[in-house]
Amino acid sequence: ASLKIRRIMIEEKDGMKNIRSSLHVMLQAPTGSLKSTILNYLSSIVPSAVVDDTSLPGMIGTVEQNMVIPGFAWTSRNKLLLFDEFKFKRKEEHGVAYLKLLEDQHYVKRFGRSSMDYPIEKDGDLFLKVSKGEIEIKTRFSAIFATMRRFEFMRGDNFKALMNRVIPYSFSFTMDEMDWILEHTKLFRIKEYKPKQFIDIPWKNYQKIKKSVADIIGKYNCPQYVKDENFPRTVGDAVRIHAIMDNYSNRTLKWVIGSKLGCYSRVGQYFKKS
Repeated sequence: ASLKIRRIMIEEKDGMKNIRSSLHVMLQAPTGSLKSTILNYLSSIVPSAVVDDTSLPGMIGTVEQNMVIPGFAWTSRNKLLLFDEFKFKRKEEHGVAYLKLLEDQHYVKRFGRSSMDYPIEKDGDLFLKVSKGEIEIKTRFSAIFATMRRFEFMRGDNFKALMNRVIPYSFSFTMDEMDWILEHTKLFRIKEYKPKQFIDIPWKNYQKIKKSVADIIGKYNCPQYVKDENFPRTVGDAVRIHAIMDNYSNRTLKWVIGSKLGCYSRVGQYFKKS
């Protein structure tokens, strides 16, 4: 539903601010938990693309033999990106590119070997531009990452930053639940939302959203650094949920915040205990 939104503006003290409209999700479950089945089902009911090449060129594109080869960040614009068995690469440039695209949906990379200019590809307010040895992308997508890697075994600032930008959800199915899934074709009950394409959040509403997030986070039993590091982007997620659902319940917000703080608290805990 967040992909239907083209722009969200929030009113702050010093004026209006544009924030990302797309929500991102990370699913964590043990092997054999039907994550691929879930993603395949999603791909059959919503405009989406399954991402196989998670390399930097595969993500943002490249130039070969004077031809621009776009990456999935452009070719899958305005779609749901599905990452099956996602493994976050800790290489600095690779990680930064993912973080920038998830947060700003905009990225610039210098090739340093080509000075040719190529025709700009445009799609509304989105574009792919290759000029003077640089590739620049302004895109829009929502991402769902599926991984069997336990958060306790993941570490590093870049991975924590990734977790900060998604709504993480850790789950496992019982044998009876998996048996039910294997016997049915419709795995979800889909509720369609029709948000406006352009949304402005007035100062008063924005303050209410921030207060609701602060109140819920304040009552959560987790280390203070987890609350501090997640508060700003959790407010952003709450704004996006408000934009989609308009009158959402605090129960929805509590679930999102509980899952976000709970999963984030687990990152790297294996190494701390060791």
